[in-house]
Amino acid sequence: MNRFAPGTMDFRWTRLLKSWNKADPAAQRVRPLPRALLRQATKLAKKPNSTNASKAMNRLMWLGFYFLLRPGEYLSKAGTQFPFKLKQVFFRVRGAEFRGDVIPFRLLDTSLVTFSGLIFDKQKNAVPDEKIGLGTSINGDNPTATLIELVRHLRQSQHTTGDTPIFTYYSEFGVACNVTDRMMTKYLRAVALSVEVDRPPTIGALRCTGATALLEGNIPTSLIKLLGRWRSDEVFRYMHTQSEPLMQRLTDVLVDHVEH
Repeated sequence: MNRFAPGTMDFRWTRLLKSWNKADPAAQRVRPLPRALLRQATKLAKKPNSTNASKAMNRLMWLGFYFLLRPGEYLSKAGTQFPFKLKQVFFRVRGAEFRGDVIPFRLLDTSLVTFSGLIFDKQKNAVPDEKIGLGTSINGDNPTATLIELVRHLRQSQHTTGDTPIFTYYSEFGVACNVTDRMMTKYLRAVALSVEVDRPPTIGALRCTGATALLEGNIPTSLIKLLGRWRSDEVFRYMHTQSEPLMQRLTDVLVDHVEH
């Protein structure tokens, strides 16, 4: 230990561990999930016999996809995590902004909300009070509709406060429960039984799936980095090479060049 700074490690050890870290092989890259899996999950969640747990996991699945969130930011996860709370959800209606814990129920309507998102606190690579939001869409399944559904569900209980994490949901008996990272992985793998996938899905792939979708939509990487709070371009190396539409364009250019 460092005798000049109690509670910290000697700098020689930290330097050694850091060099070993760089020498270790990189962690296995996650692959984007098939879009068919996300659509199938929503289809199952909308069935009349769907449970509150299934509906909650489906909402959180889409939030992870839309906002490129890390698992510990929207799911109950072991270790030091900083999940978003109800008061960190915001909506804009006619130029006015409301937090998720105080917005009047009558304003929780996709025809009224023009912009919605999350307010950051201690989440990774974020600035306190920074807001990242997304606009509405004519499609029924969009970020605003998902956040409205989440807020409506949480505020139906008198036990909900502004500090209630967004991974909370209430069972059919009104009992507060948490959606954990393990629950979400099991949920995705259960849905995958009816969708063809090349490997068992994981929650970490949702972040990659959303970023890849933006890349394929020709969104500049600078904007994707802002939304996902990436500080380098390293992540886009493997996203580009995994994307069939993006790589198909390269194939077309190469073939056209040879033919002409």
